Amino acid sequence: MKFFYIILSFMSLIIFDYYLTANVGSFESIMLHYLVIFIFFGTLFYVWRSLTSNFVYCRISTWFLIFFWIYFSFRIAFDLDSFDTLKAYTVATSGGIILFYILGMIVGNILDQHINYALRTKNYIQHFTIFFIIYLIVTLAFQINTYYVAISNLRSDIFLIKDNDAMYQRPGDYIVISFLIMLSIYVLYLSITHQKKYFLKRIADFIIFSLIFIHALLLMFLSQIIGSNKGTVVIAGIIITFYSGYLIITKNSGILLRFYKNFNIASILKIGFLYKFVVFSTAILSLFAAIIFSISWLIQVDLTLTRLGGYGSLDFSSMSSRVALINSFSTHFAWDPFFGDMNVDCKTTGCGSYIHSFFGSLLTHTGLIGFFTMCVYIFLALKELTKKRFINPKLENKKVLTIINLYYMLSFLFILFFATIGTFITWSVIWFSMGLFFKAIIFRKKNEQFTY
Repeated sequence: MKFFYIILSFMSLIIFDYYLTANVGSFESIMLHYLVIFIFFGTLFYVWRSLTSNFVYCRISTWFLIFFWIYFSFRIAFDLDSFDTLKAYTVATSGGIILFYILGMIVGNILDQHINYALRTKNYIQHFTIFFIIYLIVTLAFQINTYYVAISNLRSDIFLIKDNDAMYQRPGDYIVISFLIMLSIYVLYLSITHQKKYFLKRIADFIIFSLIFIHALLLMFLSQIIGSNKGTVVIAGIIITFYSGYLIITKNSGILLRFYKNFNIASILKIGFLYKFVVFSTAILSLFAAIIFSISWLIQVDLTLTRLGGYGSLDFSSMSSRVALINSFSTHFAWDPFFGDMNVDCKTTGCGSYIHSFFGSLLTHTGLIGFFTMCVYIFLALKELTKKRFINPKLENKKVLTIINLYYMLSFLFILFFATIGTFITWSVIWFSMGLFFKAIIFRKKNEQFTY
């Protein structure tokens, strides 16, 4: 049964990645039936897990999220009176916040079940590793195909696909989501096997690391081809954040043990951890930049002709435009500070002139009600994440769960930071990461002892 779950779960993830990758090469939504198939399998996984569990719990934070969704939908209906806009902001593939949260939940549930099996079943991780490598190879083939299709349609003057028409947001987000799933599976693998030293494991480590690294570079270049700075920056940021935190706690068993005993946001903000995190991040960033420059030189790509390089003019429009829109915040917020207005930009400074900030747009578009509801949700979700999942597990299991939860927290905090300085409320990546990292529903069996 568990071997069958490995096959079915990875098949589902491959289907989902195929949908994501196919849509990177297209600025219109295609292959929607593959997304429907993935949601169908994901629903089956949830139903099956519910039926095999004795108790099912809904997190306290989830109720605040549901309230936000209801209020968000009400504001759209009241302010815009448009069913199409309501659908676009909630369940559409272009940035529906509920849809992408559910997709993240499905992936999170799949990985959570793998963690449970790996911690309880002998030799499970060996079978998991084989299928993970297959998954990386198959998804890499998808991405290489998309990359070459995009390269064949490249402009001659700059490093950008033809007929872009500024429709790069959704494909760029899909690139990040694809990599986020991949890296989350990688973290699961590393957390369970990081102390195993046998020869075949070292070979698997090298193969998986190489494939992940190739994926990262390819997706970053693909992001620039379609004109998405977000894709490039977020992928690089997640890699640096993950490896910095991972190297700190795995190279120092004392830090890992202290994290398990007292794992919370305050422990991450301590001077000792922050200092090491900055040092490791700087070193990894420097190494990563050197590798990218070397590869771009080898394949003869002028990085100054990319969007991140200002297309050769040193005009960083994506940054300067966001800074310019900050001036509209006070006008938008003053319009209705308590309730907000989903159409406030069109009613005041012009359509599309809203501030590109997750928290800023929460204040202007959903008011203090929506802003504080979302803040409470994030606070509770992070607090729930740091609570120990098992009362009396083996020490090795404690280390595994600590590494996974540390990755979840660091990655989400980075994504939240980026969203705060550069994206609107409906950025699909942050909603997907909420569903992926925060467990909305907890399943419990009689032979398991959970604490919340």
